[in-house]
Amino acid sequence: RTASDVTASAKGERGSLNVGVAAMFAGNPMADVLIRLRETVPDLAINVTEGFFEDLITDLKTAHVEALISNFPPGVADEGLIFEPLITVHSHFVVSAKHPLANKNDVSMADLQEHHLALVGQAHVSVLVADLFAAENLTLLKPAIETNSLVLLRSLVQSNGYVSLLPEHLLEQDVKDGRIVPLAMEGTPFKRSSGLILRGLETQRPAVKHFVDATRAVFADWPEVSA
Repeated sequence: RTASDVTASAKGERGSLNVGVAAMFAGNPMADVLIRLRETVPDLAINVTEGFFEDLITDLKTAHVEALISNFPPGVADEGLIFEPLITVHSHFVVSAKHPLANKNDVSMADLQEHHLALVGQAHVSVLVADLFAAENLTLLKPAIETNSLVLLRSLVQSNGYVSLLPEHLLEQDVKDGRIVPLAMEGTPFKRSSGLILRGLETQRPAVKHFVDATRAVFADWPEVSA
């Protein structure tokens, strides 16, 4: 039995694995990845940390986690890390169905400036939104609310008081049911590659491969897969 345990550990089939997941993927597909891992390596214990890109990258570099499922902010690169795009995420400015902008065609950044913004408190999101305002010779006012909670942002939009920028896969049912409306804005949806982020091959344990294989398989079933 001891020999069997050692062999299983060496193959990454036993022991533990620490991974990170961006907040936008913390429901699905992460749940599907964990279910697939349970089916293929049932004795491997998985510890999952949810967070946003900047914090997760720090955790990966300091070996607090060994792999990430995350979006890739524009221009991000790191020679010590491997970025494997698997899907393209679409994001929209969204409001509740009762919001004054919900039925307006050709919404501009000037229109948004007249309403309360609630945004994710991440640097790359602030830069994106500031650039959109600057393109119309406007200045981005400080958002009414900044948070690291996508659940809170979704609730604030539904409350009819706020405009937010959120990925469409998190809002699919809300949009179908008519509770949330993507704004009709030129240049949207915003598209961003997402997938796996790993440390260099020389530092990867066999257990990481099981996680990678499960993630690839789950993302392959998503509607839009990167070429």
